[in-house]
Amino acid sequence: MKMFLEKSGYAPVVVGTSKDGLEVALKADAPGIIVLDWVLPDLDGPQVCRKLRDAKPKTRPYIIFLSSKQDKSDIGQALDSGADDYVTKPFNVVEFQARLRVARRTIEYQLELHKQITDNEALSQRNTLLGELISKQQTAASDAAKKAAEAAKETHSPIARFTPNETKFMLAAAFMELRLALEAVQADTGGLTVESNTSLAWAGMAVSLPGSWFDVVISAGAAEAKGIFQRSLGREPKTEAEALNFLAEVARVVAAGFGRMLRTRHGEIQTILMSRGLSASQRGGKFPMIADGESFRVTVEGHSFRVLTSRTASSRRTVGSGELRALDILAAPYPPPSVSAVPLFKEGVVLTSRFLEKLRYQVESTQAVEKADVWRPSALAVYFHPDA
Repeated sequence: MKMFLEKSGYAPVVVGTSKDGLEVALKADAPGIIVLDWVLPDLDGPQVCRKLRDAKPKTRPYIIFLSSKQDKSDIGQALDSGADDYVTKPFNVVEFQARLRVARRTIEYQLELHKQITDNEALSQRNTLLGELISKQQTAASDAAKKAAEAAKETHSPIARFTPNETKFMLAAAFMELRLALEAVQADTGGLTVESNTSLAWAGMAVSLPGSWFDVVISAGAAEAKGIFQRSLGREPKTEAEALNFLAEVARVVAAGFGRMLRTRHGEIQTILMSRGLSASQRGGKFPMIADGESFRVTVEGHSFRVLTSRTASSRRTVGSGELRALDILAAPYPPPSVSAVPLFKEGVVLTSRFLEKLRYQVESTQAVEKADVWRPSALAVYFHPDA
């Protein structure tokens, strides 16, 4: 039997008594398949089989009875004691090898299930720990946000600054939306230098409490702008305008990330404006001075560029319809509900030259000059919208 099993590709462990067999079968590295005779020096085969099943080892062995007993009742007794298969002597070599392959497949499948269960348990533990960590982080962030909001209200200060870690994690999440991997973020104390080959992109929003504008500007060399375009979309930009439009989308996504953090800290945030991209060579005039801002040197997919944030005090104001300007954002419906149940413009609308013409026509036709609540754009917003 030992020679037969070795030639069939197995590594048998041979024992002569049921006691020795039980000792080997219950070890941590026990064989997965057991070929068990009925007649043994001490316990018989069915007794050994029942003891093995009662022990409930972690990996359940596949037990094949090999006996000269051929009576149906004996076969039934062996299977009832916990055996998986029964082969009578003398056995057919080809058939027995096939039965051994069935046993091997069963054990391999069982081991694979054990591995999956172990992996799932490990994953479950990691998820539980991650959940605890996130819960603590959210609690800490919520407490910090409340304190920052209270401090802002008490001092009437501009938008609170973000910590380096908050900025880093927000930028990592934002660039992930664009299929880009953030590699490094470093605070940059130097001023923003706009050269003729610089590609610029902007996005901005109004924050109700405290009354402020928050702008995001991205400054990249033409090569860097094309590089992140290629890394994100898997192709080269067809034109310079296409690369600038993509950079504007990057600015919009980054601004949305800052917006989510601002909403947590300060509550209401006006709708984010349309982003805009342009080349410095296309825009005359001096780049606006940033009184309260932060600059970061960002490396994404091997390409380095700058992300600039700016905070500008800009409280909500009420103006006459004749004083409205392009890029004003309506802070309330116009006309107000007290005048018309159906407003001409909804809250959050960015006024364009076409909208202003429509509004003037409405004023002329009704001969009514209504007041409008608006947010006035920042100098950066005007710089990126020369038509305003």
